[in-house]
Amino acid sequence: MDTMSLPYDKLPPLLRDGMKLYIEHGIQPGSFLRAVIINDLRLAVIRADNDNLVRLREILLWFDSHAPAGCWGSPEIMRDWLVRHQQRKETAL
Repeated sequence: MDTMSLPYDKLPPLLRDGMKLYIEHGIQPGSFLRAVIINDLRLAVIRADNDNLVRLREILLWFDSHAPAGCWGSPEIMRDWLVRHQQRKETAL
């Protein structure tokens, strides 16, 4: 999957940069996005601001439809995604 062509514009504006940095560069996102990525609904609701809380279904549908399967779904999947990106950075040096 070409992560450079993902439709980030379909996410709420304040989430776009964090999502792009996480997916394309393996940079740890903020607490709300992290909760969504690891599939922790309780924590996502607690961490959401009002805009993200109202749009949580839309955000989850974006993940389901557009995000690479290997980047979200559990804490282990997120950890592995971050590790793979770190390894690529180290290999590139």
